[in-house]
Amino acid sequence: MAKKKPSTKAKASTSTEDASFEHIFSQLEHVVSALERGERPLSESLTLFEEGIRLCRLGTQKLDEAERTVELLMKEPETGEVQVVPYEGGQAAEEAGD
Repeated sequence: MAKKKPSTKAKASTSTEDASFEHIFSQLEHVVSALERGERPLSESLTLFEEGIRLCRLGTQKLDEAERTVELLMKEPETGEVQVVPYEGGQAAEEAGD
């Protein structure tokens, strides 16, 4: 009787959750590229699509965490209010007018 190979999906999922945003984005690019080529059978394409959705959600979660961190860093110590300064090409909006 042939032995089943252990599933690497759970292992990949765990290691990806600990990965950096850049690594997740790179993996997502690879998945998108493979799907765009259209050379995979339907079942493989669906598996890749599922992985792409998972990576997209994980990447969004990482970006949300980074945004919360930035908001915490931008809080005024005295009032606790977050000062939101729009980003415009590498300069804060108020600096762009100088």
